[in-house]
Amino acid sequence: MPVDPVIWEPPALTGRYPNMARNDAQLWERYLKASGQLWHRVSYDVRLGGRITDDPDATEQEKYTWKFNTAERIDVVADRGSEHWIIEVRPNAKLGALGSAIGYVLLAQREPWTHLPLVPAVLTDNIAPDVRWVADQLGVQVIIVPEGPARVL
Repeated sequence: MPVDPVIWEPPALTGRYPNMARNDAQLWERYLKASGQLWHRVSYDVRLGGRITDDPDATEQEKYTWKFNTAERIDVVADRGSEHWIIEVRPNAKLGALGSAIGYVLLAQREPWTHLPLVPAVLTDNIAPDVRWVADQLGVQVIIVPEGPARVL
């Protein structure tokens, strides 16, 4: 299970996208403007994994805080109705973005919180041909957000 319950909200421009860097949030907002209607709902900053302190005297709050602060953080989980897309938002995506998307899916499978299939995805404004080729080989969806409408490649 995630560290905290998954909180769903409409895929709307709110200006509040927890744990997203400013450039990531700007890219995400461009995507929402162009294609937000594709999703039923979204959740931000979904935390999975994390370490548990080995301090035998730790309080429950301290144990939670330790896990919360050390967990991996999914940028966006987007609900398409029949599947959940695990989306890493990364301008100028490199191989690390693909690794993040795949890693988050594996953690979500280990800590199940949905019965729906999970789809690893990277949302970016630019991706090198070699990185796109690797994404294709690994089954990672790539969403390019140009200045105009976004598209899945």
